[in-house]
Parts: sequence; structure tokens; C-alpha cells
Amino acid sequence: MLTCGRYLSSAAATTPSFPPLRTLTFSLLRYHPIRFLSFSSAAATTAVEPETIRGGGGAGGGATRPQWKAAIDFKWIRDNRDVVATNIRNRNSAANLDVVLQLYDQYLALQKEVERLRAERNAVANKMKEKLDPSLRQALVDEGKNLKESLIALEEDLVQLTDKLQLEAQSIPNTTHPDVPVGDEESSVTRKEVGSQRSFSFPIKDHLQLGKDLDLFDFDAASEV
Repeated sequence: MLTCGRYLSSAAATTPSFPPLRTLTFSLLRYHPIRFLSFSSAAATTAVEPETIRGGGGAGGGATRPQWKAAIDFKWIRDNRDVVATNIRNRNSAANLDVVLQLYDQYLALQKEVERLRAERNAVANKMKEKLDPSLRQALVDEGKNLKESLIALEEDLVQLTDKLQLEAQSIPNTTHPDVPVGDEESSVTRKEVGSQRSFSFPIKDHLQLGKDLDLFDFDAASEV
């Protein structure tokens, strides 16, 4: 049974034949699900390529967008930068934490500017409900038009920045339990053995060999196109 999440530390590997059940602590360089992401049931089992949206991305003719949005705790990543950086290094991951944090700062600044313009637009709209001189009303109309155009441009920039931030952050690996050893598979530790090894007086055959001996598989026919 593989326990996923931040406190992932061990997994049970059951062999199909005779050796006993063993519970192993896997090394950090083995695959674990990403700690910061929450997937839907459809997206959790397969890796997907980013989607190219037609008509975006300027001269390139397409903008790269994630096919799903992950619930990533960017504030936790920023506040625990050293922990995340160490985990990325131990996991031998290619994630770029500096880029993620830089994009997150840009996202916060742009989001703040968008909210400021929205507040100004609402204030102008409320002002126009009052009884005003024609000249003042026209000035408010022009101001509202300018605010609307600015908001459209900034909101588009915010969407593109959010997508870029998602793509970069989704490569950050799961934060593993501190007891998980660092290294390759040779660094794995046996936590518990259940049962005992059985010995046989004849060579043990795997399922593939048994199928061949019993004439259950026809690989020659299967290979014909």
C-alpha cells in the first residue's frame, strides 16, 4: 500500500510468487507524487503535455497552457524556501525554484494592480449614477473607457502569467518524509519482513515461462503485422 502526501515514507511491495511480503522505505530518487498538487481522479494517474492555445502567445502563434490547474500552496513554498530547495536537490529534480518564486512575486504585483483598476472602475461607475454636469459626465465616460481597456490588457497578462507559474510550479516534487533515505534504490531500507522464504528442489518459473511451456502464448503470431 503506497501512502501519498507530504508524509510519504514507505510502501509495500508484494511479489506475485514465493518471496515474503516486504515493506520498504524507498529512496528519494524514486518517483513519488508531487506534494503541492491536488489532482482530479482523471488527471492523477497520467502525465499530460501542456496545451497550446491557438491565437495566443504573440508572434509565436500559440501560448502554452496547462491542461489542468493544480491547487499549489505558493505561500508555503515561499515561506519554506530552504526546505523546498533541499528537497528538490535530494530528489534530483529539474524544478527551478528561483523561477517559480520570481513568477509568484510578479503574479502578486500584477494581481494587486488589476484589483486597483477594478476598484477605480467601480468608483467611476458609481460616480456616474449621480447628477452631473455634461462636461464632468463626459470626463468620467472617457476615464471609464480607459480603465476598461487597461483592465482587459492586464487581465490577459494575468492569465498568461498564471499559466506560466502553474507550468513551472507543477515540476516541484513532493516533500518527502525526513526518514526517507537520500540516494538511489541501493539506499532503500527494509523496514519489516512478513513470512519466511520458501525453498524448492526444482527451478522456479515465472508466469512468462509457464505460459510458454503450457503453450498459452503465441508470440510469433502476435508479432506478425
